[in-house]
Amino acid sequence: AVVYSPTVGTPVRLKVEDYNNAAISVETEVLTTVANAWDTLNFNMTLNAANTPAINFASTYNVMSIFYNFGTSPMSAETYYLDYVEFGNPPMVPTPDPYYPIGTINTEDATTGAADSLNVDCFTSGIVAGVDLDGNAGINFTIIDMASGFQEGIVIFNFVDINNYVVTEGDSIMVHGYVDQFNGLTQIRVDSISVLATGIALPAPLAVTDLDETTEAKWLSLTGNWVSLSTSGAFSSNLDLTNGTDTIIMRIDSDTDVNDSLTSSGMPIVPGDTICGLLGIGGQFDNSAPRTEGYQIFPMRWSDLTICRLSTGIEANEAEKAQFVIAPNPSNGVFELRTSGFDNASVNVMIRDIRGRIISNEIINNATSTFNKSFDLNGEAKGVYFITITDGENVINEKLILQ
Repeated sequence: AVVYSPTVGTPVRLKVEDYNNAAISVETEVLTTVANAWDTLNFNMTLNAANTPAINFASTYNVMSIFYNFGTSPMSAETYYLDYVEFGNPPMVPTPDPYYPIGTINTEDATTGAADSLNVDCFTSGIVAGVDLDGNAGINFTIIDMASGFQEGIVIFNFVDINNYVVTEGDSIMVHGYVDQFNGLTQIRVDSISVLATGIALPAPLAVTDLDETTEAKWLSLTGNWVSLSTSGAFSSNLDLTNGTDTIIMRIDSDTDVNDSLTSSGMPIVPGDTICGLLGIGGQFDNSAPRTEGYQIFPMRWSDLTICRLSTGIEANEAEKAQFVIAPNPSNGVFELRTSGFDNASVNVMIRDIRGRIISNEIINNATSTFNKSFDLNGEAKGVYFITITDGENVINEKLILQ
């Protein structure tokens, strides 16, 4: 018999009997040899357990029972599995697929990005994190394992639903399948899912400052302020975010409530909005070799996202004093400040990057009349820049997107 036990040395008793006569029976017992893994046990029915009848080959035995940790009342929940039983002359029981912790099968080659365990058939287990990102028939979600003391995660995937399982965050599940990879994202193409427990708390999110291979399929907290360079769409969309040094991709999936919340509010994320708090699951989409780019973060719910919307225009009273535009905005590098005139004859125009570094700082004279002033930021990095115009006691702030 092939069994799964959480402990080594657990007594497993096998009993066979006559369906029509319970007095005709034979029992034998062996101990498990491994913990948290599949174990092939051979039961010799001629070695009957103490105080039980010996086998009689003239009798009929057509009912089988198996008892785990026989003779002991568990102090807490214990989970056991029975995969396969075959009667005959051993060895006749096929070897089952092995069990591997997620951290054993989710590694990738550092140079090519290819999954190290591609096509390996196995069992693994973990806690469901987030929601099902396949809103139709099929499943696409992440499980996380803390067996190593650190977060290890992998995506669970199939084009069809498996075992009628409804994805629920906090479920502890055991899955079987083979290791697969899609555009750099390592996943398990599963063929079975079993729920071991429910209502399990997720580990604390892993605080990160950037995305890479190590953040794939992990529950993350992206630290710092990230300015959007993109506009969220009506369906699933990718948004480029920058902190002034790095640019990452935030994927808003239509199967989460994030997109619905942005749409219903009538306030999509637009270039210049600052994401000042972000939780999500790390992902990857790199459709060309080597698979070492295209890392993403997926917020799972609206509450995972904090948007600090900063005004991109001037205040109403300032607009009355100085009508001006910055065009084009977004810009490829060259843009103009166009105005009908300021209050003061001289104004100061300062341009800073997102880190506060001064890119340009100059005085414009004869500023009370209509004029156009050209600026050239070619050679500067793509991202968000801040333009501050000091007109006497009035200070006007504007954002410029360089793309």
